[in-house]
Amino acid sequence: MPKFKPSDRRALEKAGVAPKVIDSLVPDFSKVPRKKMTGLELEFSQVLETWKNQDQIDAWYREPFKVCLGAASQKTGRRTWYMPDFVAIKRMQSWTNITAYECKGFEREDDRIKLKVAAKLYPWIRWYMVKKVDGRFEYEEFVE
Repeated sequence: MPKFKPSDRRALEKAGVAPKVIDSLVPDFSKVPRKKMTGLELEFSQVLETWKNQDQIDAWYREPFKVCLGAASQKTGRRTWYMPDFVAIKRMQSWTNITAYECKGFEREDDRIKLKVAAKLYPWIRWYMVKKVDGRFEYEEFVE
């Protein structure tokens, strides 16, 4: 699994990404709790690594940040948060493409709702649900 490198941070700064966005995308990984990767996530991480080796993406991270999807509910007083499984970064000359991937072997309705809300609240990030069907990955994009 790739580790965060200071050079990634410098490259994002050179690409003109705002410091607050960089901090949210590349946090101190020693403080991010990790769960074990599922088999599907492990397979998809290999796809991301292949894309990186082919220069289709510049970097990828596993569960690098959480996004807030809503205000605290009156009933529980807690906010709804969402953490994508993977985020891929591709730097272009004048902009940076940020893509979030959620790997699902089994999909529930609340998974779709969270991705729809995330796409609406954070339209500068491309949001995809990744599934494996008949031995190959299928990607469903969620747009505002």
